[in-house]
Amino acid sequence: MFRHFLIKLRFRTKEYLTFTQTEKKGTIILLLIIFVLMLSMVVINFLPQSETDFSQFKKEILAMQRTSANADSALTYNPNKSVDIVSSDSTGSITKEITYFKFNPNNLADSLWMKLGLSEKQVHVIKNYESKGGRFFKKEDVKKMYCITPALYTRIEPYIAIENHLQKSFTDNNVPKTDSVIKKYEKPEAPIKPIDLNIATEEQLDAVPGIGKVFATNIVKYKNLLGGYYDKKQLLEVWHYSDSLYQATEKYFIVNTVYVHQKNVNGDNKKELLHPYISYELINKIAVYRKTKGNIDSFDKLKKAMQIDDATLEKIKPYIKFTE
Repeated sequence: MFRHFLIKLRFRTKEYLTFTQTEKKGTIILLLIIFVLMLSMVVINFLPQSETDFSQFKKEILAMQRTSANADSALTYNPNKSVDIVSSDSTGSITKEITYFKFNPNNLADSLWMKLGLSEKQVHVIKNYESKGGRFFKKEDVKKMYCITPALYTRIEPYIAIENHLQKSFTDNNVPKTDSVIKKYEKPEAPIKPIDLNIATEEQLDAVPGIGKVFATNIVKYKNLLGGYYDKKQLLEVWHYSDSLYQATEKYFIVNTVYVHQKNVNGDNKKELLHPYISYELINKIAVYRKTKGNIDSFDKLKKAMQIDDATLEKIKPYIKFTE
């Protein structure tokens, strides 16, 4: 019986470990192809290869570096007078004269911007910003313009002179000026009547100094998205509303939180719960919690359900209620 088993095993093994004539020929051909490919790779590595000539390209880079160095040198050592900057383009060299002078960037004429070394495209960006209600309240606001490079800002920064239009002071010319006595008088400002951000119209906001039509529209749009403002500092979340603009305008505004619309985390559906501070991911977490553990009746449970930190919870709190 054991012998019969060995004979049977021998035939089975032979059946699986032997090749037919066709399989033998195929295996030999495959081995030949692999050998030819490996031989080709070895031969290619020993063939001489031509090198790319970068000499002309290097010459052009050196020429550009020399031109840039000359321009920077002129701008560095001659900041108080006109300088001629020589640059190159496809048509040859171009001479551009730059003149430095004290200037207020607000509503500065195109030609004067170009005298300071700005191109037409850069001036166009600034004018487009001003046309949308933008204004420069301090030197750093000029630096924030993406068309003003750090190098350009460094050169023109000493010449920027922005007058504070909200509070002006002047010296009495009838009083002799001495080192010890200089009398200054402040121009009285008109009484400021703040307006409520939650009920102000675009026309009322447009009339606020420094706001303009574009910001007025964006303030109202963001109020509608939020469901009302609960803090004036939320203006900083409005598109392009800078810190300097907020400092100059915040005294014109008040916020009455009675107008803030709150969302019911237990009664509103997913679409109704959507908010700038509440993403789809957080809404789904609320839905899962309600389904598995019941209604949410406290901010502690809400924090646990949404898996958020304290700072995020504080932002959301004014817009949340648990009952009708």
